[in-house]
Amino acid sequence: MIRITDFETDYLTYEIKKKRVVNPKWFRCPVVDSPEMQAVLCADMNTKVYGLAMLGLWEQLQRWCMRHIKRNGEFRMKSGVPMNLHQIAFAIGIQGEEEFLGKSIEVLMGVGWLSSIEGTTSVLPSVQAVVPSSPPTPKSLPFVDPADDGKFSSSQRYPHQRTVKELVRIMSKNPECPLATENPRSVETALCDAAVEGRDVETIVEGMSIYYSLEIGKDKYRTRAEKFIRNRKEDENWDSWFTDLEAKGFCAKKIKEVNDAEGGSRQEYLGLLTKYNHATPSEIMHMHKGWLCKRENAGHEI
Repeated sequence: MIRITDFETDYLTYEIKKKRVVNPKWFRCPVVDSPEMQAVLCADMNTKVYGLAMLGLWEQLQRWCMRHIKRNGEFRMKSGVPMNLHQIAFAIGIQGEEEFLGKSIEVLMGVGWLSSIEGTTSVLPSVQAVVPSSPPTPKSLPFVDPADDGKFSSSQRYPHQRTVKELVRIMSKNPECPLATENPRSVETALCDAAVEGRDVETIVEGMSIYYSLEIGKDKYRTRAEKFIRNRKEDENWDSWFTDLEAKGFCAKKIKEVNDAEGGSRQEYLGLLTKYNHATPSEIMHMHKGWLCKRENAGHEI
């Protein structure tokens, strides 16, 4: 069975989630050309008509899911049975074009717009069941040097899209740092640029999760997420990403977590602050991780 990837987060508005709107008349659609859209357009290198037809089909798939929001972006019958190609084609009004629908689903899965649900039957015929994890980068996309603002072209970002999108999705579900992904598309673009530069995006995301869980990261004067990614990259270590004030705030927070969990008094907390007064965020983080491991092991022993 196939489904639209991240349907709940990307398509369901606040009003829909609160059931203030039960029959949506529209759905959100980005106006900026993404690397994925360029890949779909260039699915057939000989003509753009094929890609445009796929985009039209993609719109029909989205419209069907928005008309059936209770199915959470999944192409299934009311009974829960997965829809096959013939049923999907009938549902979106392209009966007789099942072959084109199957090829389109392969491309849309390749760029990450559609995904299959594990443990369910594939809608694609057996000869087409093997869907590439990502289609080749279209040769027609221009490959240019980075501009003065440090941004790269779509063709350079494209190979990193899938990894980055998954990291942003995981970070968006972290309740401690909701502002880290307040503009997810800008964050994805900045992380892709960082990946093109050869930087470790997982380390960057870890650093963002820390920064935006602090008071300084929740303040109205906080650094915007995309600027955090582009500007705070000296030596790729957490210590260089924090000002003195931010570093002290982070260290105090982690020390307080350990002290409170151990049942320590305020006096003991102040003693720990004095002890680790000159510690860097990375040192405190190492200490905090060690304490978590020690506590987990003690829990297993109990």
